[in-house]
Amino acid sequence: MTDKQFELIEKLVQKQISIEKFKLLFPLNFKTEPDLLLENLEQAFKRKDAKQTEYIFRILFLDELLLRSNKYAPLLSDLLLADWHYIHEDVAMILREIKSPDSVKALKNAAIMKLDYLDYDDTFQLARKCIKALHAVHTESSKTALSELIQYNNPIIAKYAQKELNRW
Repeated sequence: MTDKQFELIEKLVQKQISIEKFKLLFPLNFKTEPDLLLENLEQAFKRKDAKQTEYIFRILFLDELLLRSNKYAPLLSDLLLADWHYIHEDVAMILREIKSPDSVKALKNAAIMKLDYLDYDDTFQLARKCIKALHAVHTESSKTALSELIQYNNPIIAKYAQKELNRW
């Protein structure tokens, strides 16, 4: 993406322009460039560029296949486990919607991951979102992951896992 395109994304993220204006100024044609966002997100991920990763992540919803295909699940699973950015909860929420069995291992590991920037969170909301995503996947492997999280030495995380298993 060009610097101008990233400037437009920044204006959208900072609510300086509307989504309608953004779409006019930054036309995305997924018929001719079906993997434009995925490729740019992969490049930002490889460079460990937190800002570009976040900005691209903020416009993923423009890809109509985001929630109806599995194409983002592997990269989002890797992103969930990376410790150099600050959008873990957002990634977990998207993985919850995608419901990819390929994300089970990452969701389980992220549920117990300790990130410095989340040290303040004594309610473990990242873990909660990952556990809800595991329930949404609704496979035997996600059920096993929830069962394993019940045994985790953090009673709050174990309680979240138990609640989702009870809903099974």
